[in-house]
Amino acid sequence: MAAAVDNVSMPGILALHSTLLGSAVDPGSTAARSFFVDRYERSRAYLVEELKRSTSLDPAECAQLAALVLAAFDGIQMQWLLDPERVDMAASLSWIARLIESAGSEGSAEGA
Repeated sequence: MAAAVDNVSMPGILALHSTLLGSAVDPGSTAARSFFVDRYERSRAYLVEELKRSTSLDPAECAQLAALVLAAFDGIQMQWLLDPERVDMAASLSWIARLIESAGSEGSAEGA
């Protein structure tokens, strides 16, 4: 979480990351695609382990939540790049952390 908030101080790096990520969806961009597939795989695995350790969610729910968290991080960062005056990245990421804590304390989403 702290690393994502730190991105506020490096908008150029964040913009470069977003540009490269966008190009990675092009099937002809094998190097970028491989880099981001691996990066997301490692990031999801790390988050899954953290969620298993800190919540009562089952492993499948942890995997789903990890993917959702990464999507939210990317989306908030993109919105901030486009409109930093209206998007508070730190506050938004803090909300994500609170939602994770809430989901972990409530247990399975199946009964929701």
